[in-house]
Amino acid sequence: MKKNENQEPTIEELEEMLAKKKADKRNAQERERKRYEKEKDYVANNIFSLAKQASEFMADVKKTCGVEMNKMAAELENYGKFPVKSKGGFSIDNAAKTVRITRTRDTQPHWDERSEKGAQLIKDFLADSIKKKDKDGYEMLMELLTKNEAGQLEYSRVMVILQSEDRFSDARWHEGIKLLKESYSIHMKGFGYRFKFKNANGNWETLDMNFSSL
Repeated sequence: MKKNENQEPTIEELEEMLAKKKADKRNAQERERKRYEKEKDYVANNIFSLAKQASEFMADVKKTCGVEMNKMAAELENYGKFPVKSKGGFSIDNAAKTVRITRTRDTQPHWDERSEKGAQLIKDFLADSIKKKDKDGYEMLMELLTKNEAGQLEYSRVMVILQSEDRFSDARWHEGIKLLKESYSIHMKGFGYRFKFKNANGNWETLDMNFSSL
């Protein structure tokens, strides 16, 4: 029997229509999820692959820099009549003077356990003898003994104190400076490299090559 077009749908038919709409919506959402995840997977893999290639290339560049600049360091050492002891830092230019490569020493300052006592002796002296007389001077000197985020004293700041060794006659001041000097050492991490080129205006520009983590 043919259904009358004006006849209201039955509850079963409404439920069937609602179920179909829900299923269509779920299917659309699933297709969208798969499309998104496929695109995300492609982008992540593609970018990571490029980054990995770049990292490997940069590592090769640094290795080549080490080999070739070591050769140049030996050539430089042997050039001329009188060899000199170099600490490793030098620059070379091409014949046209348009390209420059600089090798630098990558070092890390270190203060051993004696620095703790040395700094404390100086702080005790400053608190007893300087704080009341010269508050600004006291705060400045105390700031020079402040540690950085790595828990190390800052070499440039401590040097200000070391260069002022004769400023006070107190035994704690001198003993503190002595301990600071004895506690300091430099650890050689390796060599760093800087690259420069002359632009169209004849000015030097730096080529951004970060080897610090390689």
